[in-house]
Amino acid sequence: MSQSQTVRAAPELHILPGTPLAPVPVAVRVWLLSIAGLCFLVAVVGAITRLTESGLSMVEWKPLIQDIEFDMFLGDKAFDADWLRAELNERGAVVVLPPKSNRKQKIDCDFHAYRWRHLVENFFCSLKTFRRIATRYEKTDESYRAMINLAALKIAMR
Repeated sequence: MSQSQTVRAAPELHILPGTPLAPVPVAVRVWLLSIAGLCFLVAVVGAITRLTESGLSMVEWKPLIQDIEFDMFLGDKAFDADWLRAELNERGAVVVLPPKSNRKQKIDCDFHAYRWRHLVENFFCSLKTFRRIATRYEKTDESYRAMINLAALKIAMR
């Protein structure tokens, strides 16, 4: 920028107290009121379903691991819940979950066994690099399972 050029500041907008603002169009008013009404309706329906236990909210659900036999449960901090620990203890499984930082009652964790979780996650990460596995090209379960076995064999041979 040369010295002969001057930079002009943008004009400031001064609104004096008591000065009427431009009227809001009717369509904008209707739109804002309808959005506010929908938000209120969603909040009311959500509260009703939780209070009436109508089944629309997932207050209680059976875990996915109900019919699966296993000896050890390796999980992340997100799985640290008392009800899950109690159910796994009833089943006789070893629970390897690091406690959440905000847990009131501190629980010990076998961090040596917890390191195996990292290996399992790395395996699934490398398995997902196979596009055919990640996007599930196969039409049948048997062929998909076969492709997983082939991909796992290729990973193991690296």
